[in-house]
Amino acid sequence: MSIVIGIILFILGIIITLKAEWMYDNFGALETIEHYFRTSGGTRVFWKLFGILISFIGIMIATHLIEAVLLAVLRPLFGRLYGF
Repeated sequence: MSIVIGIILFILGIIITLKAEWMYDNFGALETIEHYFRTSGGTRVFWKLFGILISFIGIMIATHLIEAVLLAVLRPLFGRLYGF
């Protein structure tokens, strides 16, 4: 089941990345993103980066690497609190 979810997320991420202009036209400019990216196309860049992130997470879920990556990232932060 995780393979199917990973493939769906991967495809969704590709669609978001390719259709950043459509996302901008339908949802409008995101003021917070425009403020922090400080460019006139900050919202479009955000949608592209968000799509790439979703695709990357989908690949990790499909290949069962998500647990190992999360443990490697979170162990130094919460290892002493939760004992892993």
